[in-house]
Amino acid sequence: MIKKIEKQFNNKSSPFWVFVFFFIFSVMISLGHVDRWIIAEQIAMAENYLTNKSFYPLTNQENITGVSVYPPGLAIFSLLFLEIGFGTYIFEILLVISILFLILYFFIQKRLFEEIFNLSITNNELMLYIILITTLLPRWYDYSLQLKPSIIAQVIGFSILYCFLKLKSNKNILNPLLLGILFSIPIIFKQQYISFIIGFIFYSLFKRNLKNLLFSIGSIISLFSIVFIPDFESMRFWNYEILKDDGVTPLLIIFSEHYLVLLRFFFFLGFCILVGVNFKNQNEYSVRYLFNKVIENPLFSIIFFSFFAVYLGLYKAGGNDGNIDGGILFLTPFIFLIFKKIEFKYLVFFSFISVFSLLPKAYISVEEYISMVEFKNNIEKINIVKNMKLVTDSNSYYASRVITNKEELDNFHTYSLTIPGRGSPNLEIYFEDKLSNIDFVLFIEQTKKNRLIIENLNLQVIYENNSGIIASNAKGID
Repeated sequence: MIKKIEKQFNNKSSPFWVFVFFFIFSVMISLGHVDRWIIAEQIAMAENYLTNKSFYPLTNQENITGVSVYPPGLAIFSLLFLEIGFGTYIFEILLVISILFLILYFFIQKRLFEEIFNLSITNNELMLYIILITTLLPRWYDYSLQLKPSIIAQVIGFSILYCFLKLKSNKNILNPLLLGILFSIPIIFKQQYISFIIGFIFYSLFKRNLKNLLFSIGSIISLFSIVFIPDFESMRFWNYEILKDDGVTPLLIIFSEHYLVLLRFFFFLGFCILVGVNFKNQNEYSVRYLFNKVIENPLFSIIFFSFFAVYLGLYKAGGNDGNIDGGILFLTPFIFLIFKKIEFKYLVFFSFISVFSLLPKAYISVEEYISMVEFKNNIEKINIVKNMKLVTDSNSYYASRVITNKEELDNFHTYSLTIPGRGSPNLEIYFEDKLSNIDFVLFIEQTKKNRLIIENLNLQVIYENNSGIIASNAKGID
């Protein structure tokens, strides 16, 4: 019996079928994220562009459906789907696409790994590596399935780097210059990916040649050209000004809240180094060998600066374990070295266990998606009296965007961003500042705190389920 099972795990077709289940479960998990502010605010920005020809709200715009603290890269991406008529299912489409970006990330890391270490990774191995790495980095995996801008930025940045590494000739000076210009695209998705450019420039200071110089010049030109975009001032306000006073989390609190994840990182790093320096293929990998690889290739200086850019986000108010997982992810080439040491049958076995451990989460996510669809359907049925204030939050925008005239929606999450020392979004402050003595309808996420506020304000609950609450201070709303 044991031999039969072992034979099955040695079967070369097993990775494919394990990966099929991984993909299916990932789709199910991703759909459960339709209630996440990360994607909602970017879609709201795209819809604002359709109305006002600006991703960011106008200064005289009374109601704001949502604004992201990230640059508008994902909003631009969303706009493409809205323009071709996929608005109804834009959330679902983008969330499924998030899985494709996750796969693309590891595919480009595979190509970079092979380019640098002269070692091949088969497609079967890659499928297993994807499963195992996402298991080791659950927070990053979850964020990726929310289509957090980081995953798109990483795919674009590392893809451009790979194209640059494949340039074998300096005869055409336009190629490295053009790739350098494109290398700033990740910043349009998330601010911290300026680390890609800093890392490459640092590398080029030690490896000076025409190709590196042209790539660096292109990156710098593209970076500074951002100030000339029409929405730059608005982008600077929403992506920098409102964040600069967030404060820093004390080190003691960080270690007390995240010590297990921090230990995981240091263990991971140490293990990668240990395996890397003892890796045997045709030649024995040594510390000297790895050091030479680091100084020979821009990938590692980019990894170094990007890791610290992501990791330092932990210290800023609002940072979380996802920053640590994101930092570990940059060690992907070294993680591949570790997995190359493991026998194929064990890779299949652990991947099998990892995939089916996702089943409960996949089931819960589908239930959450169905609940959110029901919440949306009930909002669509509401008989809204003219001139009533319509209030939503980012986590309910998937449902509340069914309102025919979305310009009437006001997002209290966005309003809270403009309040100095705001902390987390505060519904009570919003009521006090903007809802005094007027009739309104509220579409809001179902939480204990929100439920208590609604009860304290004696609002009429029109509908509620596990996803959201519809409430109003006016009579006759149903």
